[in-house]
Amino acid sequence: MLLLLLACHTVPHDARHTDCATCHAPQVAAWSESRHAVAYSNPIFQHSWAETQDPWCLTCHLPDDGVTCGTCHGLKKQTCADCHEFDLPQALGGAASGTLGQSTVSEWRASGAAAAGTGCIDCHPPHHPAGGHDRGRVRAAVDAAVVARGDTVEAAISVDGIGHAFPTGDPFRRLQLSVCADLTCTQPLARVELERRLERTDDGSWMLDRDTRIPPPADGLRAARSFTLHAPGAVAWELVMHLTDPQHAAELGPRAGYIVATGPVERP
Repeated sequence: MLLLLLACHTVPHDARHTDCATCHAPQVAAWSESRHAVAYSNPIFQHSWAETQDPWCLTCHLPDDGVTCGTCHGLKKQTCADCHEFDLPQALGGAASGTLGQSTVSEWRASGAAAAGTGCIDCHPPHHPAGGHDRGRVRAAVDAAVVARGDTVEAAISVDGIGHAFPTGDPFRRLQLSVCADLTCTQPLARVELERRLERTDDGSWMLDRDTRIPPPADGLRAARSFTLHAPGAVAWELVMHLTDPQHAAELGPRAGYIVATGPVERP
């Protein structure tokens, strides 16, 4: 038993999941179905990696096993903040720009969850940290109320039970609301995107262009954002979660995003 304990306390950073499965089979099984397991191999990352080939990307999108046992339990332990809040380089391989690529940890610090002592792994189990790709979880958390008043549509999108802004994570992630002239929402009249948009500056660095997301719930675990759209004749709405760079969406097909919710436009 002493030898096993010593082994667990000296997990090398490059330990493979097969090295740990002998004693931790349930945890490894859960991890193998997680986004961490495919941090390097998933198609969304691979499309971007094919263009950049910048070793900086591999700080988090680790090759081979992905974000594996040794990443979090090794001698050089990484925390959630190491990959879910980072400063973008000014250019590939360049110095820090001072603009966050992801800001999830700062969002959590501003939330009611942090004030209540609820941490990342309380909602996102470390061996299977479900997030934006978990369609069932996102659909359970997001709701919308869309009401037409003449040619104007008032929309309120809300989230329940989260401890950060929504959507969070990769800046390519965005929640799109479409208000449509038909029940199947193939004829959009107006659209709005909840996103954290980053833009290049004249000197090649990065800046935050806009942030239209639902803010971190500061009072309890519920927050909302409202929009007013000009959409005469609107009869239905649709919420779509986009997960990737728009230029890769056609190639990725269904893996690029999914429908979160749909419904009829209410008329008081």
